Amino acid sequence: MDIQDKNRKRRCNECKQWTVGNVHYCGHCHAVMNPELLQARLQRIEKLKKKRQEVAEELQLPPGRQMLRRIGRMLETAYLAVVSFIAWLLFWIAG
Repeated sequence: MDIQDKNRKRRCNECKQWTVGNVHYCGHCHAVMNPELLQARLQRIEKLKKKRQEVAEELQLPPGRQMLRRIGRMLETAYLAVVSFIAWLLFWIAG
């Protein structure tokens, strides 16, 4: 932690008191110091929850469909690898 972070003061929007240090919550009323950061964090959490839900739903599929999805992803990855290699080769030849 820098010396500047320890001496930094931030004013709370709720109680209008000054809080020392680089903290996320007010030292007096415990309100959130930066609501934009909190909203961004909550949005990231929601995205992660949705992704976990999708993975859980995929694990509920019958084994045959799971295998088809896995094969489809591998084919998609191989296709993108080949296209990327061809593009790299063309740009390398062109200089």
